[in-house]
Amino acid sequence: MHINVKEAVILEFYAQQSAQHPSQKMTLRVGHIKDVVRHGMDIADAIGLDKHGKALVKLMTYLHDYYQVLQIAGNAPDPHLHHSNLEAIEKVLFDNGQIDEYAEGLSDFDKEVIKTAIVQHAKITVELPADADPHFVLFCNILRDADKSAIYELIKEPIYVLKNDWGFSDEQIKSSTSKDGATVGVSPKVLSDFMSGQCILNTDIQTPADWSISQLGYLYDVKTDVAFKSMLQNAAILISYKLPFSDVINDIVRGCYYHALNVLVIKR
Repeated sequence: MHINVKEAVILEFYAQQSAQHPSQKMTLRVGHIKDVVRHGMDIADAIGLDKHGKALVKLMTYLHDYYQVLQIAGNAPDPHLHHSNLEAIEKVLFDNGQIDEYAEGLSDFDKEVIKTAIVQHAKITVELPADADPHFVLFCNILRDADKSAIYELIKEPIYVLKNDWGFSDEQIKSSTSKDGATVGVSPKVLSDFMSGQCILNTDIQTPADWSISQLGYLYDVKTDVAFKSMLQNAAILISYKLPFSDVINDIVRGCYYHALNVLVIKR
C-alpha cells in the first residue's frame, strides 16, 4: 500500500512547538531533525530502497526526536523519560493512533518498524533478537546512520559544541580538563574503550578530548557506505584543522583516529 507522508503537517507541528518555546535549543533540535531527514533520504537512495521504503525512512527520520521536541517545549507527558524510551514513544505517537496524523497508508507492520527504529536509534548498539526480521535491522541501521551523519556535521565545530552543549570553558577546552579539575587529557576508560573498538557512552565523557574521541567512536558502528564516507570526511576535517586542544592532546586524538581507520579498513 502506498504511504503518503504528510510532510507539511509534521513541519507545522514543529513550527508550533518552536513558537511555544523559542530558544536556541529548540532551533538546533528542529534543524538537526531536518538534517537527519536529508541524510536518511541520501542513504535510502544509495541503497536503492523502493517508494515504500523511502516513505518509511522519511517518516521515521522526521519523528525520531519527536519526544525531545515535546520535552524542550514543556509538553512531554513525562519530561524525565529519555526521548527514545519505548513508553515515551508509544504515548505520543502510537497509543491513540497519533502517527496516522502524519502519514496515510501505514500498516501495523510499518508502524512496528518505525517504532523499533526510533527506540533503537540512541542506544550504544542495536538491541534486537538474533532472529529479528531483516526489515527491523535495516531500518534501525538507516536511522542510526542518518542520525550519526547529522551529528557529525557538528564535529567540525568542536569549540562551539563543547562550550554550548557541554558547558566547558575556553581554558578547560584548551587543556582538556574535566569540570571538577580531576581529569586532564583523555579519561583512561574512554581511551581503553575506544582502542578496543567500542563506542563511548556519554556518561563516560569527562573531558573535552573525551568528547572528540567519542565522536570518532561513531565510526565503529556505521553500517552504510554513504554514511561512512560522509562521516569520514568530517572526521578528517576535525583531525586536520579543527582540534582545539594542546599539541600533546591533539596528537592523542589523532592517534585514536588513525587507529580507528586501521581497524575499519580491516572490517570493511
